[in-house]
Amino acid sequence: MLQIVVKPSETWRIGVIIVSFGNEEDIAKLALQVNRQLKTGDKLLVVDNKPGANLRNYFLARGDKTSEINVVPHANGGFGAGANFGAKLIIDDIDLLLIVNPDMQVKQKNFISTIRAGAGKFDCFGPIIIDSETKLVQSASLPLHVSGLSYSGFFGTTADDPRLQDDFETTGINGGCFAIKKEWWEKTGGFNEKFFMYYEDRELSTRLKMLGAKLGILAGAQILHNYEYAKSDYKWEFLELNRLRAMLIAWPTKLLVVSFLVNIVLNFMIFVQYVSNKKGLLKLKADLRFLHDIPWCLRMRKALKAQVKVKSSDFLGLLDAQFNSTQEPFLQRPFVDKCFKVYYRILKAVC
Repeated sequence: MLQIVVKPSETWRIGVIIVSFGNEEDIAKLALQVNRQLKTGDKLLVVDNKPGANLRNYFLARGDKTSEINVVPHANGGFGAGANFGAKLIIDDIDLLLIVNPDMQVKQKNFISTIRAGAGKFDCFGPIIIDSETKLVQSASLPLHVSGLSYSGFFGTTADDPRLQDDFETTGINGGCFAIKKEWWEKTGGFNEKFFMYYEDRELSTRLKMLGAKLGILAGAQILHNYEYAKSDYKWEFLELNRLRAMLIAWPTKLLVVSFLVNIVLNFMIFVQYVSNKKGLLKLKADLRFLHDIPWCLRMRKALKAQVKVKSSDFLGLLDAQFNSTQEPFLQRPFVDKCFKVYYRILKAVC
């Protein structure tokens, strides 16, 4: 049975994990920004995920406070694997785990204390992520569309949006800055390492919700993110592969059966979109890898179902009928949007 830790949030010991893959200068800045806000009992660990990079020597050669930062090398198995590896090293000595992308910047002087206080409100939570150049919101939650696609909530809005002035519950936390209580990390086992990168935050968020965790966004916490939006080939491939994996692992059987034909049509529509971006072969590659991984997905599904049984009607509450993001203009066309709303109503009636 899950043991819930009850203690004043200001006494929670935070363990911060930064997963590095190059970008030594960015890592050094972020590590120093975080380190100066930590209290006695907190931990900071940088996982050097790039073989041969030797980040430890780079820190030592700087001759500044980075020499005090704990760096551990790790063979690159992806972001999730690096985070899991780091968590294993410090989880026994902390109460709250905070995983931060290496290209983040902590500018708020009370950022860590605000995150610490969040443990008194949510089981897993994150800040509002701000684009370091445009100063617009990059992500404030991680909604899950009825298509299985996930996206950055409130993308492109301003931080003074009335909807972002108070803490609020959500169904997904962006992995760029992901805080989770120790007991929930241990119960779920952390990120799914087979995802390698992309959707590992969405998949873990879904499992947390299915197990009864309370997820939220802290309105008072903001972090800057210097992110390159250009999609490399591996990103195009893993976004689709992991969308399909995540659906098969977690979605209720009745929902998968009822939506099967619609998902076949949707899969073709996504393929057309990939073709229009000259990435059709990557979509085919993702589909073939998914077919190969079906036995593994079913094993993961069985293990999850052994922990919790979620009705299709309850699971639908995690899904959005409308795709509220400019990141995928294709899904915001009036006709497509209307079709998804009708589709969602049908699913609610059937499931």
